Amino acid sequence: MRARVAEINAPTTNAEWELTTRVLQWIAVVTAVAGLAVLISYPLYISALASSNEAGQAAAGVFSGGFFTVRLVLLGLAAVVLALFWYRSAGTAVRENPKLLAGLITAAFVLALVAEFMGRSLHYDALFRIGM
Repeated sequence: MRARVAEINAPTTNAEWELTTRVLQWIAVVTAVAGLAVLISYPLYISALASSNEAGQAAAGVFSGGFFTVRLVLLGLAAVVLALFWYRSAGTAVRENPKLLAGLITAAFVLALVAEFMGRSLHYDALFRIGM
């Protein structure tokens, strides 16, 4: 049992650092691509709403204010800008300065979380009843 604990607590090898770096870089790439997909899909969604019936047009109006703009800016910062810094930092600073990378990941998470709560609010604000 002591040998296993010593093995677990042993210093990280170069191969483990390289694997960690590659995994973090792939996560950053997936995050940036997903963020771009969301940012691109919103105009398409809003244009579809605007060209539909009265309820759809009213819902599209919800997605035109400053609150929506702030949400998109936060999402863009979290998913694209910070993901690019995250990618570069994972390649160079994981071992030397892990606090920088941890800070970038935490900042991206917090910004994305706030943006998603804002998106949830917009979703419920855009619900308009038709008929009864």
